[in-house]
Amino acid sequence: MLTDIAKVTNQLKTHAILCKEPNKELTKKSNTEPSTSRNTARYTESKLIPDTKLTFNTASNAPHNIIKQPQKGFTLVEVLICLLLGSLLLSMVIGLYVTNVSHSTKTLQMSRLRTDLQALVGVIENDIRRAGYGGDQFMVGAAQDKVIDSSNTNNQKCIVYSYNYDDATTPTTSHVMGFRYSTNSKSIQFGRNVDPQASNCLNGGYWVNLTDPNFLKITALSFIETSHTNPTSQITLRSININITGELVENSAYSYQIATQIQVRNREYH
Repeated sequence: MLTDIAKVTNQLKTHAILCKEPNKELTKKSNTEPSTSRNTARYTESKLIPDTKLTFNTASNAPHNIIKQPQKGFTLVEVLICLLLGSLLLSMVIGLYVTNVSHSTKTLQMSRLRTDLQALVGVIENDIRRAGYGGDQFMVGAAQDKVIDSSNTNNQKCIVYSYNYDDATTPTTSHVMGFRYSTNSKSIQFGRNVDPQASNCLNGGYWVNLTDPNFLKITALSFIETSHTNPTSQITLRSININITGELVENSAYSYQIATQIQVRNREYH
């Protein structure tokens, strides 16, 4: 038993000596040959360090383990459906805009129609209320004893009056004025230097349109004259009922009617 142990011990010592001998030889060579120290070092490293190959896992050598994501987008059918819905929505918006513009235009035209007729009635009222101002010299009619004289036949619709608008001492033909309906221009006209009798207002005088025939067409006009005489004082008060109907030239569906009663302020003494 001891013999076997001794043999093993001797073998281990011999192996240790053999492992140390290359290092001694390398040391001797390094002392005697300094010029070859680098080569010796490299040789020693190559002997002592086992050959190892360093491998780098580059992107080119790496396995393609990236998961492919599904591509997102619209198909041709989806694009066509979107275009169709967009076109329908756009056409609805355009149609709504055109409708609003058309309605606004008609509303403005109707507002102008009412405004023009109301302004016309205002002019007639203010002028007729002054009829007879200045005394008996500023009277009209066949006997020139009336503050106003009117005609309301199918062929002639006219009212004649006179007043002293410039503080004249003697009346002239320019003081005789009137309003009439023109069948040619379908408008209401104002005239000066007219005949004192309403039945002759179509003969002579200087007449101008008070309404625009290109925008407004007068379809009806009436002058209805009324009077009231006090039997005791023989004072007569006159009034006139005026009814006007007009419509748009571009659209006859838009029409407006206005009526008023005008009380003449000046009295007639008989």
